[in-house]
Amino acid sequence: MGDLDQLNATGERLHRELLGGDALAFSKIAELFLPPLVGALSRKFHNLSDPHLPNHAVADALLTYLAAPQKFDPTRGKLFTYLWVAAHSDLLNHIEAERKHTSRKTNEKVVELRPVHAVNEKEGEQDPEKELLLAEQSSLIQLKINDIVSDESDRKVVELMLDGVRETAAYAEILAVSDKPSAEQKALVKRAKDRIKIALQRGLRPRESK
Repeated sequence: MGDLDQLNATGERLHRELLGGDALAFSKIAELFLPPLVGALSRKFHNLSDPHLPNHAVADALLTYLAAPQKFDPTRGKLFTYLWVAAHSDLLNHIEAERKHTSRKTNEKVVELRPVHAVNEKEGEQDPEKELLLAEQSSLIQLKINDIVSDESDRKVVELMLDGVRETAAYAEILAVSDKPSAEQKALVKRAKDRIKIALQRGLRPRESK
């Protein structure tokens, strides 16, 4: 994570300049942190209905930081961590609000995050560096799945399975069998999921060395 260490070191220097009254410091911080934060959020939340939400969440986090930069204490945490938790929390809150507004049932897990200021008190409870690595690994796994599953409908079924969705109706809609009787829908959905699981198990199984 050398790049992230360098990012935080530069961010800490710019933070001091911002507190010192440098009018250009904040724009430099935004330019420095916005791309990696947006990229990490976009990879973690790759199924958003609005792909611009990570941009908005990071922008809001940066503006909140600008409103009270003195709340960030570099002796207790890193600026990337501070901004990540704020943006991550904002995005989850938006997802939850959108879910309530549309009254749609999903199994996406939305966790209750600590207030931004708590990051400096207990940094270790949520490690954004690990989040970045996990997001990158998730992207690689997704690419591997796409190599195995070529049918677009099957890929959507995989996405629902990875998100933990269990309702038959969601799968039936993708498989275009919503007009079938309930029992038949369940049977067709189960058959499709079993078929896809077998394909993934075969495709993702490590090759044995000879």
